[in-house]
Amino acid sequence: MRALLLLLVAAAIPALPQQYRAFWADAFRSGFKTPAEVDRMVDDVATARGNAIFIQVRRRADSHYLQTREVPAQDATYAPGFDALAYLIDRAHARGIEVHG
Repeated sequence: MRALLLLLVAAAIPALPQQYRAFWADAFRSGFKTPAEVDRMVDDVATARGNAIFIQVRRRADSHYLQTREVPAQDATYAPGFDALAYLIDRAHARGIEVHG
């Protein structure tokens, strides 16, 4: 009976809202334009105990991801054919980090 009462009380307590410990990555500087940069960023966020990355994947009507009709980013440091968003999502999710584009 006591266990059932504790279970009912625990179920009635509202869940706390999620707390973001997020980092922002903009498209005008380095940070996610190569696999090595993405790996370093995910490591840094995990070390800082972050749980989310907000990434700017569009700059000036161009994109840092391949599943789009927009032109790829025209940036000397960004490798054509590299899908920065997909790579970041794979790496970050494997470490329990959310990605928001």
